[in-house]
Amino acid sequence: MIWLLSFFLCLSSAQAQSVYGPVMAKHKEKIQRRWTLEDVFAQKRKRKAQDLWLSWNRKKGPMFELILDIHGGAPSWKRDGTNADDDDFKLAGGGVQIFVGSLGIGISRDQMKIANKDQYWQKDAGTVFLRLLGSSTQSTHLTILGGQEKSDHTYYGNYSQTFYGALSNLYIFRHMGIEGKFRQLNSATTETHKVTAMDYHWGFFWELSILRVYAYYQQQLNTAKRISTGVQDNERINGMLLGARLYF
Repeated sequence: MIWLLSFFLCLSSAQAQSVYGPVMAKHKEKIQRRWTLEDVFAQKRKRKAQDLWLSWNRKKGPMFELILDIHGGAPSWKRDGTNADDDDFKLAGGGVQIFVGSLGIGISRDQMKIANKDQYWQKDAGTVFLRLLGSSTQSTHLTILGGQEKSDHTYYGNYSQTFYGALSNLYIFRHMGIEGKFRQLNSATTETHKVTAMDYHWGFFWELSILRVYAYYQQQLNTAKRISTGVQDNERINGMLLGARLYF
């Protein structure tokens, strides 16, 4: 009797599923074909995002751009085994960039000196820029970069490093925005040390026609391992950087 009851229950379940399956499939098809206001707004947002992306990539800016830069600051300095307050450091530098379309090249020089004393280091860099998004350097843009930097350092000597990184500008208002830049420098070996480094800056800028003035927080980190002993020391330079650029 129990076996017979179980057989009928299974049979009823199978029949229910055979009826339920097509009904649910038909219901899913109805949902997929359903028109809703939510879908309309979602499609509108999607098109707006696509239009924004296309506008960044399709808008043609000036074919030729020339940028002149000058900057300076009084950063704090710390190296393992030293007192950061012993010396008064001054940083000054500048550079030139030339863009043809989205491709650009630039040269720059930065010097750091101890007040009333000799030069602490000098860095000369050559950079290649490739703008991925944005119509010009004076627009919201994303740019990748790479190049080579030659350094003359009081403690580590003369060495050359290749580097790569990214640069981005985001305009918050028509004449004000924020900039961020990051560089990773590959290792280099001198007569006494093996040096690796990275640097970055971020901050605000304001524009009046072709003139941009800016205030950035900058940090440089150098790690140097002495070849003869294997002892590693770290050097950190950070502080505010003030500057101006002219765009032609």
